Amino acid sequence: MGYVWMFLGLGSFSMLGVFAKIADIKQCRPGTLYLLLFFWACAQSWLACLASGQTVAGAPAKVIWIALPFGVAGALAGVAFQTGIRYGKISTSWLIINLSAGIPTLGSIFIYGEPVKPIKVGALCLVVASVLLLWKDKLEDERKAMAALAGAGGD
Repeated sequence: MGYVWMFLGLGSFSMLGVFAKIADIKQCRPGTLYLLLFFWACAQSWLACLASGQTVAGAPAKVIWIALPFGVAGALAGVAFQTGIRYGKISTSWLIINLSAGIPTLGSIFIYGEPVKPIKVGALCLVVASVLLLWKDKLEDERKAMAALAGAGGD
């Protein structure tokens, strides 16, 4: 059953990128889009709790205190991502979001004392290399755009 949830999460998370691009094409406002996303996520969670017989309003304080910053971080990430799509390529934006997995990895090493294996060090080095290559690609795109503008202005 764990694999079902894992693949469901993978598919659903992947579809967020597709829906984000559709929303950008339709010129949706990022704040409104993510407000609706969180509303429907809340409604679905509420229904799932009711269907399983759990009391929805009975969340312990420790759950609420982790859910609040989790929700704020999710909302900020979503709005920032959706806004960023307007200024760059979705492929780059989506890749950067996925590369952000390096941050929890570093946290698990430094905060929780997780052992550092050579493969983990290699993966983190690849994350840094990917970000640097994306930055270089962005600079190259900007250079080409400036050259095209300069060439068009000289006609």
